Amino acid sequence: MRRLRPAALLLLAACSSAPHAGPSPSAAPPITIRDISNRVNTRYVYLTERRRDNSKVYTLRADQNVSESAGQGTGRSDFTNPHIIFAERTGETLVADAPSATILEGQKSIVMTGGVHARTSDGMLLQCDTLTYSELTDRLHGTGNVQVVTPRGERLSGDRIDANLRLSEMQLTHDRR
Repeated sequence: MRRLRPAALLLLAACSSAPHAGPSPSAAPPITIRDISNRVNTRYVYLTERRRDNSKVYTLRADQNVSESAGQGTGRSDFTNPHIIFAERTGETLVADAPSATILEGQKSIVMTGGVHARTSDGMLLQCDTLTYSELTDRLHGTGNVQVVTPRGERLSGDRIDANLRLSEMQLTHDRR
């Protein structure tokens, strides 16, 4: 028998206690559902996002997840110690680790913070303070102490980076002060 999560029980209780009359002009605001998931021993919290063709966009593994949603397109999920494997349609990957990450459902983006370390499948390294991935553009935007190291050991640095997932196309800039 399958157990319902506390958030699902809360939703069922809210639905069953709602009046059955049609909506009124002064209807109550939508209910916000909050769900907390924690790692147990070696069992992490996992999330996989897929494209319409069922190919993976990314797989996320974390120690903890706190999610809130007030309806479709309003969700926010915060992750502790995320390890994210981003996948391009070509099979190339970028693996990124950070102390925390937030998925914003309406913006279809992931914001990793606290010092991000990433590596492409061909050995390119990226470090920055904050890294944002946009699923809409399939691009990365990094800010703060950006460092890129090529497989040949070449080092690049700047304040911002805009790049594809393979880091084969990037624009690295310095803020003018």
